[in-house]
Amino acid sequence: MQKIKISGLIVAGALLSGCAAKQEITSFEGDIPNSMCIAHHEEVRPGFLTALEDALYKNGINSQVVSATYVKEHGEVNPKVNLEELKSCPAVLFYTAHWNWDLALYMSYANIWITDSENKNRLAQASYISRHGLDKFIDAEEKVHELVDSMVGSSTLASK
Repeated sequence: MQKIKISGLIVAGALLSGCAAKQEITSFEGDIPNSMCIAHHEEVRPGFLTALEDALYKNGINSQVVSATYVKEHGEVNPKVNLEELKSCPAVLFYTAHWNWDLALYMSYANIWITDSENKNRLAQASYISRHGLDKFIDAEEKVHELVDSMVGSSTLASK
C-alpha cells in the first residue's frame, strides 16, 4: 500500500511539474507600420479578435478588420483576403486559435502572423501551444497581449 501511495505521488508530481506550454516568437526587424489590417477569422472566438485589437492599440498600432477566408490545406491554414480591402494596409495580421476542454475550457493553440500587404513576406509571428499540466489554464486575453507585445514591443513604429 505504501508503494502505491509513493508511486501516486511521483506520478502526480511529474504531471504538475514541467512546462506545459511552448511559445515561439519572431519579432519585427526594424520599423513596424503604425497601422495594419486584421484578417477576420470567423471560426475563432470573438474575444480573440478584440484582444488583438486592444494589444495593437496598446502598442500604438491602429487596426482595421477586413474579411477573410481561412482554408485548411495540407495541414496548414491558408487565409485568403480580398486585395481591394488591403489597399490602405501596409501590413496584414492573420490569426488562428483553438480551445479544448480539460476540467475547464482553455486555449490550447494560437498562432498570429503578420505579412506585408501582398502576403508575400512574413514580418513577424508568434505561436503558443499548451501541453499537459495545470499551467495550460491561462487567461487567453493576457496571452494574446503577451504574444503581440513580444512581436512588436522591441521595434519602433514607422512614422508613416
